[in-house]
Amino acid sequence: KCDGWLKRACDELGIPLLESNHKLSEEEFKTKMSTCSFMVMPYYECSTGGLSVIEAVKFGKTTLLNDSVYQGGVDYLGNWAQYFKGTDFEDLKAKITEMWNDTPELDLDECAVFMEQYTVDKMVATMVERLNKLAEKG
Repeated sequence: KCDGWLKRACDELGIPLLESNHKLSEEEFKTKMSTCSFMVMPYYECSTGGLSVIEAVKFGKTTLLNDSVYQGGVDYLGNWAQYFKGTDFEDLKAKITEMWNDTPELDLDECAVFMEQYTVDKMVATMVERLNKLAEKG
């Protein structure tokens, strides 16, 4: 669901869109990520919202996500993202317009604190803790 909506919405609104489709080098990706206005992940189903939505916070960028229960980005971003109604194309367009006209600005220091939870050491510690709890239940 919602495949092709982002391009269609941006075309209808006259808002520029860059879809990398994994065809950028790492350096090109970093440059585009750090200079874009905001990210959009419109898919109705996406387990994490894609790692780029987390990387966007590192660069101080807000992401617009589908509010579907099958869009896992909310589990990672919570209030760090904005949301549109899952199957409502007009709401997607309205939110894109709103973000384009009044682009949210995130505090980079706050973003750095948020990103600390995704360090390798903290992620591994969380996994070990969860595995230990599962083993206890066992």
